[in-house]
Amino acid sequence: MIGRTLNTHDAALSAGGSSGGGGAVAVGIGPIAHGNGIGGSVRIPALYNGIVGLRVSLRCIPSYNLSQSGASPISARRMAVEGPLARTARDARLALMVMVRGDPRGTRCADAPLAGPAVSRPIRVAL
Repeated sequence: MIGRTLNTHDAALSAGGSSGGGGAVAVGIGPIAHGNGIGGSVRIPALYNGIVGLRVSLRCIPSYNLSQSGASPISARRMAVEGPLARTARDARLALMVMVRGDPRGTRCADAPLAGPAVSRPIRVAL
């Protein structure tokens, strides 16, 4: 997004960091947003806008920046994570399922499945 992003609940407040586009999700402009965070750019917009932010483990989601001219600093490569911002946990889960797909340009990504091993009895989770 370009320009100032306002908080969905109070225009005098911040929408929450560099991933403030989560505010657009909160008001229904789009179903999901992509957050990239070292210092809270997934969690803070979720908190400030009353939406779901899923900060996943390092290297779970491939990261590749087409607009970046050179290599990222080592601190960013060691700590930055990608994650979905959505209005519901179900939408965040669907976004995560797409975001974890491999990308040959995202060389720091671990190719690991979302589903764990089978369990003897089903676990029921309401989303």
